[in-house]
Amino acid sequence: MKREELAALDRDASEIRAAYSAWGERDGEAKVQEVARVRRPAVEGIIDANLDADLLDAARSLAVPTLVICGDPAAGGAATHADGDAVASANPNVRLVRIAGAGHNPHRDDPEAVRRALLGWLAVPR
Repeated sequence: MKREELAALDRDASEIRAAYSAWGERDGEAKVQEVARVRRPAVEGIIDANLDADLLDAARSLAVPTLVICGDPAAGGAATHADGDAVASANPNVRLVRIAGAGHNPHRDDPEAVRRALLGWLAVPR
């Protein structure tokens, strides 16, 4: 989550439901409840603490096969194409899958595409 996305915390329940209308009803309601419970200073602190996180360093240290599922940056996905490519090429144990049209929560935006990605990755012998 980036700092500019903090505006989402200022939405009312109907705006949240509309913004996440593609999600299942249960996930949409959970998002409404999450936003109602969150404390803005806590979210700001988490964002600030992670703005300079070194994903490449973390990717380089992975010793086990790892699947990274990313959303589409044009739809709100957190990883840019360049960052995703860099993480995937940093370690042969890492495979990156981008879910076109999905945002920061690909598992909610397109659960079927995430399921296919997981099953495809699990089917490859290592």
